[in-house]
Amino acid sequence: MGENSLFICPKCGKSFGSKSALAGHVSWHTNSNRSISQGIRNYYDNGGKSWRSGLDRKTDERIAKHAMSLEKPRETRTCAAPDCTNTFEVIITSKRKYCRRGHGKKGKHFLSDRKGKTWEEVYGADKALEMKNNLRNKYKLPRETRICAAPGCDVTFEVIVTSKRKYCSKKCGRRNRREPPRTIEWNKKISRSHENHLVTEETKRKLGKTHKKLWGDPKYKEKQLRLIFKGFKIKPNRIEKYLDGFLQKLFPNEYQLNVNAEVMTLGGKIPDFVNINGQKKIIELNGTYWHGEKKTGRTKIEEEQQRIDHFAKFGWRTLIVWDYELTNTKQLKEKILEFNRK
Repeated sequence: MGENSLFICPKCGKSFGSKSALAGHVSWHTNSNRSISQGIRNYYDNGGKSWRSGLDRKTDERIAKHAMSLEKPRETRTCAAPDCTNTFEVIITSKRKYCRRGHGKKGKHFLSDRKGKTWEEVYGADKALEMKNNLRNKYKLPRETRICAAPGCDVTFEVIVTSKRKYCSKKCGRRNRREPPRTIEWNKKISRSHENHLVTEETKRKLGKTHKKLWGDPKYKEKQLRLIFKGFKIKPNRIEKYLDGFLQKLFPNEYQLNVNAEVMTLGGKIPDFVNINGQKKIIELNGTYWHGEKKTGRTKIEEEQQRIDHFAKFGWRTLIVWDYELTNTKQLKEKILEFNRK
């Protein structure tokens, strides 16, 4: 047919410009539940105008095809995955066998049941032996028997001739890499290298005095502590992340999370949130477990005052926020805003 050809409905005689348009119209005649195709009927009865704003012609054609698929006879099937009794409804011409995508990959239930088990435990000794022989015959590579290369281990194992395996197990491989064989000459060589490197008591006292002098310098101490804490690679917990997001909404780019001492340390302690806009303000987030009376031996007021007094020595003002206060966002917001105004 040409570009201007029309497709006529055999029931009512209406003409349409494409097969998909005709299919959507015919589905209206054959569909017993008319509410399914109501939108499609509105589209074609309004002279080709979209029955819903914002949809193009391709979308309308896709909806028409979907309406036709709903009119095809359907059936209920049971999932083909082992140990799965779920049922699902499909068109009778569908090739679908499983209730969900995960069961199509040989059945998730079966994989979870055989996790951590050998082939002998899952299939039985005869079936497992047959499967292994089939795999060997599939590749048809010659095999050989080797002796474990780990010192003191004489276990033999069978591998393909092209394999690079040297040890009978991973344990032997790790042990051999960690503890290489040492001869008597090797031990003597190590002992001679340590003869001129013995640390005397006088050397220890000198090193102790030097370290005390260095750690007495606040700048050196802060630098070393920041390096130590940075090496711990501590990640913020859930409540710290929540409070960080809450502060960023109230004061964007004003407070920074300081879990790994990225900003600073004060007297060997790491404040949780530090003001980075020139104001000497700190927000401490206390958990009821770690900062409670059972762990610290101090009451809530004493614990708060100790933290406030410690940071006040360095000229910083501190606000204490407890984890249970995060549930009431209104009071928390007022508390932080009042602290930030001062």
